[in-house]
Parts: sequence; C-alpha cells; structure tokens
Amino acid sequence: MAKRDDDLEFSINAPFDDGRAIIDKVPLYLVNGSLGAGKTSVLEFLLQQSDYKGSRVIENEYANENVDGYRLEKLADIVTTLAGDCVCCSSKHALTRMLLDFCRNSPAPVFIEATGVARTMNLVEKLINAQIFNKYELAQSFYVIDAHEILRGIEPAHEIELQAADMILVTKEDLLSDDERLQYEIQAELPALRKNTERATRQI
Repeated sequence: MAKRDDDLEFSINAPFDDGRAIIDKVPLYLVNGSLGAGKTSVLEFLLQQSDYKGSRVIENEYANENVDGYRLEKLADIVTTLAGDCVCCSSKHALTRMLLDFCRNSPAPVFIEATGVARTMNLVEKLINAQIFNKYELAQSFYVIDAHEILRGIEPAHEIELQAADMILVTKEDLLSDDERLQYEIQAELPALRKNTERATRQI
C-alpha cells in the first residue's frame, strides 16, 4: 500500500520555490546518495507529494537491468531507465535526448535518480554543457545517506556530495542499536551534516 504524506516522519521544506523559477523552465530535481541508502524509497515518498504529482523520472541503474524502476511506475507519469553505466560518466546524448523529450510536451517536474557511484557536480556540469538548463531549472538536489555510514565515518568523497546537496536525508536510524545510537548522535553533529538535514527513518 502506498504511503500517505502523514504516514511519514519527515517533511521536505519548500521543495520548489516559485520565486526562484525562471519562466517556462521545467523544474529538475536530483536524487543522489550512497549505495543502499534508500534513494528509491525516498523518491517513492517524494512522488506522492502534491508538489510532484505527474512528475517524470529518469532512473539511472549502474547494472544492465532495471532493478528499482518498477517501484516508481505507479507514482510517476513516465519512468525511463538509463542502464549499464553511471549517468555522470557516460555519454551525455541519451540523457539529453530524454530530457528534451520530456519538456517538449509537458512542464511537469523531472527527477533524476543517480546511481550510488554518481557525483552530483559531474552530473550538473554535464547538464550545463549539454545546454539542458536552457529548458530546465535545477530546483533542488537531495543526498540520501544511511545512518550506519554516518556511524562508521563518512567517506571523503561522500562528504563532498553532502556539501553539494541542497537537502540531506538520513535513513535507517531506526535500525541502530541502543549502543550505536549514542555514538551516532555524536557523528551526526559533524559540520557536513548540519545543513538542511532531515531524518527519514522508520517508514523508509
């Protein structure tokens, strides 16, 4: 059964500010995060919010088969998959073609769910070079991180991703043991996690 807005313990603050939008540009959202952190689960939640009804999704799978895209098909207007490579490293032509096709007939928001190895700034640079931002406005970027990674210590590459994100979503806090939780709370006070962090726990 699909989750309702009030079933979840976290909220997304002002996901798209109309005052920031450039007229006639389509809002584009990036969902990135470490492997296994719960990016698709977070995207499932986002697509159920009224702001994102009718959105289109580009699901990037590093594997050659679509593993998670089917979970989004009932929630998004269109779900398209880029499989077999990381979208920030591969040729930009397939992504460009998909985005141009999306905005040709509808101003509906578009989400790109990146692989767990993608680099947000590389993806943004690719979109700029492809002149996609003539048609799109980058409305917000989300970074999803597992509470256990915070407990273990965040990898340097992921710290860079956290700094680049507009919103950080922490998942799986409810899976921490009592002994782990105290150390986790200390780690969660790291400067990289103080900016726009929401905790998306039990229902994700």
